[in-house]
Amino acid sequence: MHATERQEFSRARQRKYVVTEEVQQTVPVRHEEVRVEREPVTEANCEAVAGPDISEAEHEVTLHAERPVVETKAGRSSGSASPPTSAPTRKPSPARSAKIRARPSIPPLS
Repeated sequence: MHATERQEFSRARQRKYVVTEEVQQTVPVRHEEVRVEREPVTEANCEAVAGPDISEAEHEVTLHAERPVVETKAGRSSGSASPPTSAPTRKPSPARSAKIRARPSIPPLS
């Protein structure tokens, strides 16, 4: 019969870091345009076009346009109760990544 003893093998620490990436997105925007349409006067539309005499007049029309609005939102992962922090944005250094990978894996609990 073989006996085993359970002992602490190693510890693991989880670190969270923020990676900032630039995103380009195409956003459709609309704008209004003005077009003047000229129609010949005929007997059929003679009454509809009755109006003031020809004169030098100016008419103003207000045009509208949409513009893109940029907004970012930080999401929370489920189970996270801590408020967002203002930790510096960085990626782990290659040396640190190699060090993390070189650690032995934790054996499953039995």
